[in-house]
Amino acid sequence: MDEIFPVDFHEIKPIEVDSIKNPIETLEVGVIKDLAFKIAAIQQKIAPIITNPSLLILASDSSILETLNTESCKALQNLFKDTSLLEAYNSNKEVNITYYDIGLVEDCQCNKLNREFKIERRVEKPTINTTMEVLDYEKCIIIGETLVHEKKEEASNIIGFGCTGKDNKLPAALLTSNLANIPIEQCISFEKNSNTHYSEIRMELLCKVQKKRSPMTLVEVMTSFGSLEMAVMAGAFLKAASLRMIILIDGFVSAAALLYAYQFNEHVLDYCIFCNQSGEKGQQIIIDYFEKQTILQLATYNENGLGVLMAYPIIKGAAEWLNKKA
Repeated sequence: MDEIFPVDFHEIKPIEVDSIKNPIETLEVGVIKDLAFKIAAIQQKIAPIITNPSLLILASDSSILETLNTESCKALQNLFKDTSLLEAYNSNKEVNITYYDIGLVEDCQCNKLNREFKIERRVEKPTINTTMEVLDYEKCIIIGETLVHEKKEEASNIIGFGCTGKDNKLPAALLTSNLANIPIEQCISFEKNSNTHYSEIRMELLCKVQKKRSPMTLVEVMTSFGSLEMAVMAGAFLKAASLRMIILIDGFVSAAALLYAYQFNEHVLDYCIFCNQSGEKGQQIIIDYFEKQTILQLATYNENGLGVLMAYPIIKGAAEWLNKKA
């Protein structure tokens, strides 16, 4: 079933660095130089330009466990509040934030608020304790490809993703455990304010799901262990890399989606910048797996793309600095 992947991931090419390496390697600013070099290599320009930065936030409810999480709609509405951290770190509206209903149980009426919210991208509503249907998987991959194509048409050349949902890190842990061959217990951590009973129940469910399902192909890995938003991100990452866009990775869920996309074409990693190291053990496993470092190291546990907004000024500054140097 691995041939079922609508995005032509074979289009992704490795980045050629020789044309820009010599002019840049004489500069001295440490990490900023490395970041600027990365951006220049992606764009194949000694004077890179960032245009229309985009953050796409995906909302869906998890159906991987025996108890269906239905709190994503409420979490999404909280992001819309003027007092949210997303609003605070994007007060100048420099990053274009859009929200998408990928598979919410409830009909979230967020489009009535003063936010851009796309409700037409819904896949089938999740049900309790079911694997993802292959048709939904294919649809999510196409959604990811379409979202990136739309942003590219809007002249965006840098894109990041976030998601909402109380239990959305649990499928990420299952996916990471399977792909990185790491025990599930090492792939998940719970917030310090989580009670012990909650953590024990979630860990017991994760172990039960992992023992019950034995996926063989990459498609089966995602449909057995993954989530709708991770399938969308995987398709989006591969499409963005094929279009030579800068991809901003933030949080455990997006890192797990990248780990999955990497299995199809390892060159997707060439186009990625890791924004923030959170408090999630699973995310650290993936970062170590790729032998990468993040711009920021903040012990956050959210998956809503806040790290993208916090790291973006540094990324933009690096590009502008190199542009002026050039």
